Amino acid sequence: QRTLTGEESLYARMRIVNAAVAARVQPLDSVFSEFENVDLIRKNAVISKKLGFTGVGCIHPSQIKIIRDVYIPEENEIEKAKEIVSAFYKAQSEGKGVIAVGSKMVDPPVVKRALKIIENAVEAGKLEKNWRAGYEG
Repeated sequence: QRTLTGEESLYARMRIVNAAVAARVQPLDSVFSEFENVDLIRKNAVISKKLGFTGVGCIHPSQIKIIRDVYIPEENEIEKAKEIVSAFYKAQSEGKGVIAVGSKMVDPPVVKRALKIIENAVEAGKLEKNWRAGYEG
């Protein structure tokens, strides 16, 4: 039986995430059978997201909103992603390939993750498609 943290299958789950990303398919975590325990569903989804999964399978309709809410980017994630993308495109226009945002280096894979956060925020209705218009960073 799978525990909440899923430590007994951590290696396999990480392999799934890595293989899915390498194959350019969406890494989805398996269903969480405790469908009546809202707190456990949320905690499981948070762990899955941290591991790199982009979603979790559902076995009951009551799980959908909980899981969806976990995977929708939070305001701080959205703002950081906007900062990264804006800084990167500004640097690119100046002929720079790698930059720092705060104390962290930003290169194309970091920008790609930030763009995915922005895409998810737009799809969830938390950010306008034309967010860059007027964004000063």
